[in-house]
Amino acid sequence: MKELISFIRQNPHNEILIGDYSAYMAAGYYPREKFEEYLPRGMSLPSDKLMDEKYPTVKKIEGMHPFMLQIATGNNVRIMLNNQETRPYPSYEEIMFYIPVICRHKQEEQLCSHVPVLYLDYLFGVIVGNIYFGFRKEYHPEMKIKETDTSKSCSIKDIITMRFNQNSTDSSQEL
Repeated sequence: MKELISFIRQNPHNEILIGDYSAYMAAGYYPREKFEEYLPRGMSLPSDKLMDEKYPTVKKIEGMHPFMLQIATGNNVRIMLNNQETRPYPSYEEIMFYIPVICRHKQEEQLCSHVPVLYLDYLFGVIVGNIYFGFRKEYHPEMKIKETDTSKSCSIKDIITMRFNQNSTDSSQEL
């Protein structure tokens, strides 16, 4: 992990992963007090004022905090190491959540996205993501994906069930 951080600091615009990655994203809301119960030390939810300033189009719901949910398909994804491409991964599915949080370290605070967990149906992607990139990925080979021209649905038993019925070009509603 230290080597990756050092590499990124020295080469901030270099590609690390390349390939085709298509995603469906949706906004959701969850009770603020529930988010606050599980956030790691050094993280807190931003104030309503900061959320209004940084995300002016996000709908405000009393007592709730917004998050983004993403389901994505990776095709022909390869890791770049020292300007060398690895062999491509097989096609895989990935689900993740993004939660706007304030990160505190020493005397500094910064608005960032907390990604508490990623669910994948590809074991090697979980291993590489956890060990090399420091993510918290979980392997779920039983993940079920159904996709049509106008929708995509995904389920992992006892964890999540979701369905997307539009794509970004169909949506006219702001978040």
